[in-house]
Amino acid sequence: MLLVEYRRGAGPLLTLAVAVVTWLSLFGLDWRLTGPWLRLTATIQAVPIPPLVFAAAVWQASRERRRDMGDQLASSARATWRRRGLTWASVVLGGLLGVLVPFVAGAVLMVVHGAYPAPGWWWPLLTTVFAVGFHAALGLLVGVVIDAPLVGIVLGITVYVAASDGYGLLKWQSPDGGSWAPEPGAFALNAVALALGVVVLIAVAAANRAIFLAVPAVLAYVVVATGTISFWRVDERGAELVCRESVCVDRASAHQLDAVFAIAKPLLDKVSGIPGAPTTASPTRTGANLWVTGMMMNWRGEQLYDVGDRIYRRTMIDAVVSPRCADRNELSDAAAAWWTGDGSASRVERLSPEAQRRWFADYLSAARRCDTAALAVLR
Repeated sequence: MLLVEYRRGAGPLLTLAVAVVTWLSLFGLDWRLTGPWLRLTATIQAVPIPPLVFAAAVWQASRERRRDMGDQLASSARATWRRRGLTWASVVLGGLLGVLVPFVAGAVLMVVHGAYPAPGWWWPLLTTVFAVGFHAALGLLVGVVIDAPLVGIVLGITVYVAASDGYGLLKWQSPDGGSWAPEPGAFALNAVALALGVVVLIAVAAANRAIFLAVPAVLAYVVVATGTISFWRVDERGAELVCRESVCVDRASAHQLDAVFAIAKPLLDKVSGIPGAPTTASPTRTGANLWVTGMMMNWRGEQLYDVGDRIYRRTMIDAVVSPRCADRNELSDAAAAWWTGDGSASRVERLSPEAQRRWFADYLSAARRCDTAALAVLR
């Protein structure tokens, strides 16, 4: 009966819509690599799947007739709660099948690239499952109460957008920057709240007493959607450094180490032995080391939107060649061009190789001291 309800109802269309939206959120049109594991599941959790599920549930709950008698008999249930439950389950199945394919594709890429599995990385994925169930139940209730499906859909999505402001339980992302892991107690409480909401909403929908429906529906949604629980804790292991020679990334970005090393090592080698030049690359921006930042990569582990890695190289060295008073001026551009080989450094390249290295050392020393007289001599 569930498959018949899924096939004849909104299930296939919902699966397709959720799959497309989730795929584009994870990979875009350029197959970007969404990792590590926690970012993969948190991105899925932040995809606007609930409005799609809600709309499908409203439409399906408000449609009482089947396309033919065979389908009607095959999908019928004796008790009202069973009929409502079957409608709810078919919508949930449609939503989860839509999530499945993009998640599996992302999981395969995580395994291939050896992405870091933060403790409890799967909690956002579990929350997605419960959120799909909750919004399917909410849509079921609205579809039972409101005869006009379009009105119910618009009303429900409006409430969702108004309530899901980035701080509620149904739509949030992990904090920007740093290494984070889910707080198990908060996620478990969220799951329980969503599960209880599903039970209550289906039970009320089965009762089919419109006068009692609005209050529990609104209360259940507001309680779940406007919570202020802290979902995240610092992941100390994820913040640990993973190094190859003198090039380091945090453990959460370990799947990017090969690409970072390929860019940083030639830069370090070129200035090796020059007084004041960096000898390491790390995620900490100090001006004394190359600054390692996160990369946007494709599924092959190559950088996106940065042909030849020019932007990333300049970002790496920027704090070194542009300290304080030497912020991105003619001299800092010349120093960067000589160091990276990107652009013209004619004023430096006219010198002998040894003189070039002395010029670079003098520039670093003068720039860090903000010695304008010494910088003027180097022009």
